[in-house]
Amino acid sequence: MSKERAPLVADSGRPLVRRFRDVLYWIDGDRGYVLSCDSNAGIGERPGDALRQPPTETGYSAAKVALMEVLATGAAPFVLTNALGGPRDDYGLKVLAGIEAAIAELDTELTLTGSDETNVPTAQTSVGITVIGSAPAASLRLGRARPGDVLLCVGVPKDGLLVPYTEGEPEIANLRDLAAALRDASVSEALPVGSRGVAYEAAQLAAGAGAHVRFAGDPPVDLTASAGSSTCFLVAGAPELLATLPALVRPPVGLVGEIVESAPGGSVSVRKV
Repeated sequence: MSKERAPLVADSGRPLVRRFRDVLYWIDGDRGYVLSCDSNAGIGERPGDALRQPPTETGYSAAKVALMEVLATGAAPFVLTNALGGPRDDYGLKVLAGIEAAIAELDTELTLTGSDETNVPTAQTSVGITVIGSAPAASLRLGRARPGDVLLCVGVPKDGLLVPYTEGEPEIANLRDLAAALRDASVSEALPVGSRGVAYEAAQLAAGAGAHVRFAGDPPVDLTASAGSSTCFLVAGAPELLATLPALVRPPVGLVGEIVESAPGGSVSVRKV
């Protein structure tokens, strides 16, 4: 993993595409643009699928991850493309309906386009998502966390295999929860959690600030469990978030740790919220 804190600058007046964690971004004048992508395969109701679930949920989950990654940077998604690995038949339309359901959770104008596979027979559900968002360059939340910030986890990590879940459950974070959290002025930065778990993403978030994480002595969630399709997300910010954030989101909120300047030598106590 890269610990480089990518500067928000343009090169010779032209947009310069840079990577920051799982997203790409570029600056064009005073506007910042962020791109994220995600794929979902082998999950659905086709004969070759390994995990059985409704195709609408497959489409929703894939779109949710890419939308969350863009939203967490402070950018407003305005384009979503889908690459449907199958025909646009009744089944394919159900996958697309799930994508549209994820988009509907956001209060933003978004253009949807995509492609499908009609030439080759397919036996497995597959869909790829790309999302582009935009915001004033100065407001992008890239590397905004600072030593002294607390790290909170919104939602519970579940992978869908070892720990089954259904989108919409009270413990599962959604796009509305992330949007609500970002409206809190005490939030420095947010980061969706994926298959590598809370501890990995927390370290990534701290590294973006050139810092480290001191984890809670009794963390509220399994720090190494996969969060599947971003069933939870991290928020970094002022300690006041311990009191204010639970009132803004549906899922449980717990203290994971705090960001510190030097390598951690102890733990912080968990305060129930």
